Amino acid sequence: TRPAVRPLAPSAPRASAGAPPPPGPDATEVRVRAELAAKGIDLDSLLSPMKVVNLNRELDAKREEMKVAEEKGEAGRVEALGLEIGKIERKLETASRLVMAGWLKSVFVWQSVLITAAGGMLSAGWWFPPEMG
Repeated sequence: TRPAVRPLAPSAPRASAGAPPPPGPDATEVRVRAELAAKGIDLDSLLSPMKVVNLNRELDAKREEMKVAEEKGEAGRVEALGLEIGKIERKLETASRLVMAGWLKSVFVWQSVLITAAGGMLSAGWWFPPEMG
């Protein structure tokens, strides 16, 4: 006997014409873009732009946590957070310097387009010679 077939779950509702637009960049991303623009760097030209934004979020959270620990007088916690903040700042500095050249990004885009096209042609059998018996 075959197991009963379960019906598919209903799909997520689709956005209608009157739906609000998707959310834009948050305050951290806007601040990071401005800071990098002051240095002459575009956030989108970095090798991993979301890593830079997320490290900034983590840094903000650790600084806030450190401020609370200072107010409570937790010297050991403040020292530990200071070390963590230094580590995050070093990671952030390194990630902010990894800029991908425009031509290299173009190479990757074209490479993916060509590989996709070649994969489609190969899977359809367009490049295989006829079978010889």
